[in-house]
Amino acid sequence: MNRLRIVNEAFIVMFATIVAALTPAFADIPVVGTETPICPTFGAAPGNQVSASVAAGSNGYLMVWSDSRGDDADIFACRISADGEVLDTLGISVCSYSGKQVTPDVAWNGTEYLVVWGDKRGSLQHIYGARVRPDGEVLDTEGFLISGSTGGQFYPKVAGESSGWLVVWQDTKGSSEDIYGCKVNVNGTLGSIYGISTRSDNEQAPDVAYNGTTYFVVWRDYRNYASTDTDIYGCRVSKLGVRMASDILVSCTSSSSTTGAPGIQLSPSICTMGNTCFVVWEDYRNSTTDSDVYGTRVTSAAVISDKGGIAISTESGGGELPAVGYDGNRLLAVWRNGTSRLLRGARISSSGSVLDSTSLTIYSGMAGSTCGCVDGLDGDFVAGWNSLSVTDTDVLSTLVTDSGSVASPAGVTTSMALDDEDNYSVVDNGSEYAVVWSQTANGSKDIMAARLSYSGEPLNETPVNITSTYSGDQVEPSIAWNGSKYLVVWSGNESYSATEWDIRGWFLNSDLNLLSTSPITISAATEDQAMPSVASNGSNFLVVWEDSRSAVSPTYYTDIYGAIVSSSGTVTATSPAISPATGCQYNPKAASNGTDYFVVWEDYRNLSYPLIYGTRVTSAAVVKDSSGVALPKLSYYQTGPNICYGGGCYFVVWSDYYQISGCRVSTAGALIDSSGIAIDSGSKIKLHPSACWDGTGYRVVWEDYRSSDSTNSDVYYTTVSYNGTVSSSPTIALVSDLKPQLFPAVFFSGGEGILTYSRLFNHSNCACCVTLLDRSVKEVDSIAQARSLPTGTTVALADKIVTAVFSGYFYIEDMNRASGIRVVSDMSVTRDSLIDVVGAITISDGERQINCTEAYEMGVASDPPGPLGMRGDFLGGSDLNDYTPGITGANGPNNIGLLVKTWGPVTSATSTYFYIEAKPGTYVKVISNSLTEPGVGDFVTVTGISSCEVISGSTSRAILPRDQDDIVVLE
Repeated sequence: MNRLRIVNEAFIVMFATIVAALTPAFADIPVVGTETPICPTFGAAPGNQVSASVAAGSNGYLMVWSDSRGDDADIFACRISADGEVLDTLGISVCSYSGKQVTPDVAWNGTEYLVVWGDKRGSLQHIYGARVRPDGEVLDTEGFLISGSTGGQFYPKVAGESSGWLVVWQDTKGSSEDIYGCKVNVNGTLGSIYGISTRSDNEQAPDVAYNGTTYFVVWRDYRNYASTDTDIYGCRVSKLGVRMASDILVSCTSSSSTTGAPGIQLSPSICTMGNTCFVVWEDYRNSTTDSDVYGTRVTSAAVISDKGGIAISTESGGGELPAVGYDGNRLLAVWRNGTSRLLRGARISSSGSVLDSTSLTIYSGMAGSTCGCVDGLDGDFVAGWNSLSVTDTDVLSTLVTDSGSVASPAGVTTSMALDDEDNYSVVDNGSEYAVVWSQTANGSKDIMAARLSYSGEPLNETPVNITSTYSGDQVEPSIAWNGSKYLVVWSGNESYSATEWDIRGWFLNSDLNLLSTSPITISAATEDQAMPSVASNGSNFLVVWEDSRSAVSPTYYTDIYGAIVSSSGTVTATSPAISPATGCQYNPKAASNGTDYFVVWEDYRNLSYPLIYGTRVTSAAVVKDSSGVALPKLSYYQTGPNICYGGGCYFVVWSDYYQISGCRVSTAGALIDSSGIAIDSGSKIKLHPSACWDGTGYRVVWEDYRSSDSTNSDVYYTTVSYNGTVSSSPTIALVSDLKPQLFPAVFFSGGEGILTYSRLFNHSNCACCVTLLDRSVKEVDSIAQARSLPTGTTVALADKIVTAVFSGYFYIEDMNRASGIRVVSDMSVTRDSLIDVVGAITISDGERQINCTEAYEMGVASDPPGPLGMRGDFLGGSDLNDYTPGITGANGPNNIGLLVKTWGPVTSATSTYFYIEAKPGTYVKVISNSLTEPGVGDFVTVTGISSCEVISGSTSRAILPRDQDDIVVLE
């Protein structure tokens, strides 16, 4: 105890020294609040969603499909609850690798799902797969290759059991189409690829099910083509993927198990009910034009129970592309009517009796050609399909009860996405912020608006649609406030001009209500006008935009035009045009000094690379610098200018690609910084800077790609003083995680403000904001106190025990084991040492941490605390406070950051982590990295740090073992 007292006394002196030294360096780094999405809404995903497949898990379903919302077709998924509710409105991106991913299938093995698909990332299509946990986490984000042999592989299907999954597909490696298969183990490793049916005749369109002992594979077979056309054949396959015994004829006649039914049989689908399989198929025995739906039971010994087949549907119009599922009590077969395109269905008893003599209408609309899928769970079914449309198609689903009631015959949209919020703009009206953006929903783009408090909270439950009454698209909005009203401007191709884009605007009051019945036409000149920007001098407004009215073949140059809009709505074009120079001019931005304006833009007048130019514009719409003012040339390639006014001058910022640069410009148009200001530099791309005046200096943010993932941008920040001096504080990321943050903007006054940015979720943009608050260094006694403080707060902690050391970070804990926390630092520290730490509280992947700036080891503890024994379902705990989240849906004390010991059987594994089961349905992820993982099925104890990960929007349990001795396999 004496030693601890002496250390604390020493720390008082040390802390005062640190605070004195660090306060100037960190005064410019604000405390960052919790991210708030600005009025997000969700709807059907853009593009086409096709080839739906569904599998029932332990307490719900996973539906997968091929999705073209991005650049090409990707594999997406969605969890569906047991009662049919769509759980993932953002969608789950299973694989978005370059090239097309198509025709997915999915199966559950009792612990995890395996999704398989045809993948065209190379010159030929091959079979890939990815494991997905029941919480939506994708374990193999780029997919793993299952079959990449010569020739193409198509139409994969998968079934699962406790040791893994069997994947089968149609293969063209030989001279004919054959059926091959491969066992995928629970840890993602592969068995050998075996031929399942490799006759010289074609075998196509396989499907597979597991009957509790073996797999049974079915396919369309051409061996009897000359006599009875194509038939449905099948065979048993062992759990290792090796075919067993001979093929059997599934679609046989009632009198002979070796003679195929007359006519064509194709499109088989199979499911299990106990140890029996049920097969359905499309059957032309009764007509050469309209198909029927037939089925049969197949025993575990591969005996056909219903020779000649069960006629499930012989309705008018035919039945095509059938699928079948089992809910634990009875079967449901679904198919598309070949004439009406309605999705129909019928229940079938376990004894093979068709219970619906008149088929059910599963979908009252028109189903697409990739048709339906179905699976069952606890006495109900979920059916899925894609809609039929000449434009975008969607994946829909409905719950079908065991009694035959269809919950949603119109379908529930399952392939959902965030409605894209693009080209947002923000303005401060002196008491709150207003945000506008272009939102894509239902195939068109409208201008939406919302109010935002100074504390970052949206003041609208739903956004205001400003242009809901207009046809066409309205995009690229900008907003300004003149002290009594807003002017919102946009580029639109609404009914005024169906083929050209014009600039229009609307006055709104402070509640975002329209102040007139029709918008103001600001420019309807010939050709297109785009990318408007608006600023106010406190009375009137200046609107500037890109203009193609003078585009003449073969150059098609774009110029910058502008107009003053009075508070009464009178439009006066600037004289002359703002920049009609040779070459193209893009991306204009404007600011006002309270009387007149300064406009900046990208300028290609040298015809090879852009520079930044500007000009003054008077309140009377006179352009003062007709040739433009060239801002300092800090590089040969300057883009993305932005501008603010403050400190008696304009401050212009732009991207020099690998550098953020700036320059102050006087109200007389003179360059105050003739050589420019190098704000931030490096070897990684930096784009779209924004700046604001905070009353004493400038705050600057930008989009920065220095992350280890070169496609991921973060928001970086620094300050520039009123006299042009860049802050000596470290340049830091205010917002940084695994999803890109784009087009940041900052607003600051009186020591507080907000940061806004566009966050990219699965190809959709969402406007978000966080609050900013100037910081001070705070001494706290316990780690729990530090974790209760807002993100960005700089704290000082004394006499904490180091419990774990990893590359780039370590963990500390209170001596009483009440709380622990991660410390991000490259400093070399020793486990079990006592340490004093100073740094900023931040959050990463759901876990609070300290970004360490100073740390001092004070010796080794004589009696370091051991791990807390803790059952896995108690790991993580609930939220500590508003700033410190816990595990989603968990109860109990928050213990993230503590050294713990837990136990359980291993359920799945990869090369860098494995899962243990704490109790049925509750799992803990063990992040083992380079340590040797135990085998699936081993019972282990694991010592390590209680941690977490954010997966599909939920915070999940994790534990970080420190070394190999922390993982013990119990015999």
